Amino acid sequence: KLFLDTFKIFDCHFVPRKKNIKDFYNKGAQKVIYLPLAYEPTVHYASKEKNNKNIDVSFIGSPYDKRADFLQSIYDLGNNLEVRGDRRWKRAFSNKNIYKNEEAQNDKYRNTIWRSKINLAFITHSNEEEVAHRSFEIPACGGFMLSEKSVKLQTYYIEDKEIVYFSDVKECDDKIKFYLKNDDIREKIAIAGYNRAVSSGYSNDERIKLAISEYLESL
Repeated sequence: KLFLDTFKIFDCHFVPRKKNIKDFYNKGAQKVIYLPLAYEPTVHYASKEKNNKNIDVSFIGSPYDKRADFLQSIYDLGNNLEVRGDRRWKRAFSNKNIYKNEEAQNDKYRNTIWRSKINLAFITHSNEEEVAHRSFEIPACGGFMLSEKSVKLQTYYIEDKEIVYFSDVKECDDKIKFYLKNDDIREKIAIAGYNRAVSSGYSNDERIKLAISEYLESL
């Protein structure tokens, strides 16, 4: 209720989903500008050293949608999977070895990406997302990203060249097993994904510059 009362107060709202633009205008907002999700370059950056990648498959995040069932299936198919995030994961899995009983934020988040051979990423459908913060954070950290496929995400990265996509458990499992056996291909894709994220303006700095410029031009 308090948030809804603010729509007419501010000169401009910046929103992370294009769908929100119409929603905000319908609530009485004066101006709404699209500000895509991004990575934070002071936190999300590639390691300067060669890291010991001692985690086969990693996911960092929250148990939204049906992720717990999906990840349980990935683990049951024989994959060495580690999950980090808040304690809701504790009651999400039948096998307690999956959840590492810790959150991973800032330095720990980045270090977990560095240590992981494969970093899984999902789209939060219950929040009507088309991409996720991790869509930009993982490549910016130099990590290999195996992400749930979305039409919007495919406009940011070239499939199988810069990141790898999956659509279901079987495809995810097949690709995990393939890329764990092919270090050179995996590392080549991770480097290309990093280069794409850094060179294409997927950082907070670049996103905010464009959004502010758009706002100033509209005055």
